[in-house]
Amino acid sequence: HHRKPLCVADAYITPDRCLTVDWQHGLSLGVFQQFTAHVVHTLFRANAWETAEGAEEGRIAMSTALLRAELFAWYAEQQRAGLAPTQVTDLTPTMFGNAARPSLNFKASETNHFLRFLHDLLIKYKHKLEEGEATQKACDALLRCLALIHEHPHIFPPRAIKDHTSRAQTHNCETKKIMSRFDFRVFDCVCLLAC
Repeated sequence: HHRKPLCVADAYITPDRCLTVDWQHGLSLGVFQQFTAHVVHTLFRANAWETAEGAEEGRIAMSTALLRAELFAWYAEQQRAGLAPTQVTDLTPTMFGNAARPSLNFKASETNHFLRFLHDLLIKYKHKLEEGEATQKACDALLRCLALIHEHPHIFPPRAIKDHTSRAQTHNCETKKIMSRFDFRVFDCVCLLAC
């Protein structure tokens, strides 16, 4: 048998030179989507938009319409500031899954910008949430992780690794406060990205 090792130091094929983390799938389409979907459903349950709808289905439909209006106003504000957020073409209740299984049916870049929007939304509505401060801190930590990825697209220097790991730990800690029934394994990949 001839061994065919994955890494060969003599050929400069080593993990630190050749392996990378797919942050788009691990974060944008993973952690960010799960977090934002959960937070949106938390806002729906809290009736953050104070709809007059008594039934859950009606409250979610009305809340989604109001959320959509705020999102598209945020897009316009970002564009006026010279930024170009990737926009969803529409926003419907089905794009957030359901209360039992929150999900987010967005593309990666749409999710990244929706997370930024969610940050601004939480400033406005966190007082209506039982764990509003923890939710805001968890969102802030994810946004800092995203910023670090954009600041260091190829290699994280030691300072960035430390910052990223710290933010991932903050996010995990705050998430445990707000998501008692949530699957925490998905958040482990935030820490993994710092390795």
